[in-house]
Amino acid sequence: EDFIKAVKLPAYAVRDKAEKLRALAQRNSDIFTEDQRRQMEEADARLREKIERDREEARQKQMEAERDDREREEVRHQQAQRKAQSSDQWWKTLSAASGTGGEREIAKWSARLKRFEAIANSTAEEGERKNASRLPGSARKKIRG
Repeated sequence: EDFIKAVKLPAYAVRDKAEKLRALAQRNSDIFTEDQRRQMEEADARLREKIERDREEARQKQMEAERDDREREEVRHQQAQRKAQSSDQWWKTLSAASGTGGEREIAKWSARLKRFEAIANSTAEEGERKNASRLPGSARKKIRG
């Protein structure tokens, strides 16, 4: 059993070897004493139990990894939604299929209007301020119609 722990073999190889050993032992059963046969059967049973435990552990690890991947993907998706909603371009989350196509256009121009006003209020450059003051007017015209 220590040898089995030390050597990592695929489960199918272990099963094949155990089956061959069991078949050989049955063919030559007259050579083995009853006590030796019982010991081999117990060793076989332990080996089968170990293989089943290993399979179950591998299945559990795979399920946990898949669950973790799903959770990570969900968190990424939620973060992307929050980022899109908190950015100046939150309107991109609106699709033309949901509601009217004009709804998205109005949202886009509203976001631009806020950005233009923020630039006009925060810049120190005269030309930039003049341009940013002119652009909100055109954005308002687009929003109204």
